[in-house]
Amino acid sequence: MIGPGKQQNAFKKCLRNRSLVVGFFGYIHPLNKLDSTDGSTYHTATFHIRFPHTGDVCYLAYHYPYTYTRLLSDIARWKKEAERTDSNPVYFRVQSLTSTLLENPVPVLTITAKSLLTDDKSTPDQLARLSVSASEVDGCKPMPDRSFYTRSSIRPYIFLTARVHSGETNSSWVMQGLVNHLVSDHPVAVQARQQFIFKIVPMLNPDGVICGK
Repeated sequence: MIGPGKQQNAFKKCLRNRSLVVGFFGYIHPLNKLDSTDGSTYHTATFHIRFPHTGDVCYLAYHYPYTYTRLLSDIARWKKEAERTDSNPVYFRVQSLTSTLLENPVPVLTITAKSLLTDDKSTPDQLARLSVSASEVDGCKPMPDRSFYTRSSIRPYIFLTARVHSGETNSSWVMQGLVNHLVSDHPVAVQARQQFIFKIVPMLNPDGVICGK
């Protein structure tokens, strides 16, 4: 179902890019019978796909893929971006929640304001021990830092997860956008870090993502 105006135009533009759709032909978007409280009209997109080769195995994807490798790359990028946020320092830590049956680490991120750690006059050595490189997520074991949780108890936690179902790639893109925002200098992100501690598991089922299950 698509709404009027720009959404319809975007849909038409997407369908004109035939390099993304093998054997595609024809589409219509007739007005449907859904009622709208604000008087808007809605259309139902209908299209046909012709498979050119008998016996082929074809897959229809409803969203762009987001791989485990891409997640690890994003984690490394987020760490660098958090380090560059000088005016409003970001506390960004990567740990492994657990290891999967295929021995893939399940990364868990902690994001909050670094001022949380400096308010209690922590020494540079203490702060350094709380900094974990994103590359260390490979093979690292869960290492709860009790001193951090003691100092951070003044802020409520927000716990977020994504990709428990490996086929839901759109959730990974939503999570990517969320973390992009949380490590930025945007005023809303700065305020969120100052008020909350975010615990994020961006991919709960990496084995399913890797194996395509």
